[in-house]
Amino acid sequence: MDIGISADRKQRVVVNGVISDWVKVLSGIPQGSILEPLLFIIFINDLVEFCGPDANIFLFADDAKFYAHIKTEGDAGTLQACADKLVDWAEKWLVKINYKNVK
Repeated sequence: MDIGISADRKQRVVVNGVISDWVKVLSGIPQGSILEPLLFIIFINDLVEFCGPDANIFLFADDAKFYAHIKTEGDAGTLQACADKLVDWAEKWLVKINYKNVK
């Protein structure tokens, strides 16, 4: 989900003195931010309840992913119903969903 965080951020990693190349950060909360993660958790807290008991949702920091094991057509229908509820929730709270990085 994209909540308007700057897209001009980059990061790199240092391991045993070896420095990686800079890469563009596509999501996340900037380091040093204290209040924003807490506010986002409060904001997103009702997503799991809104989507219902059939939704398998993984929440971490500013990221939400939902998933399902598809074994039957009914499973696919359940997953689609959860996706529809997620879109309804996003529209209700004016959250933009980032479809670009869906894998």
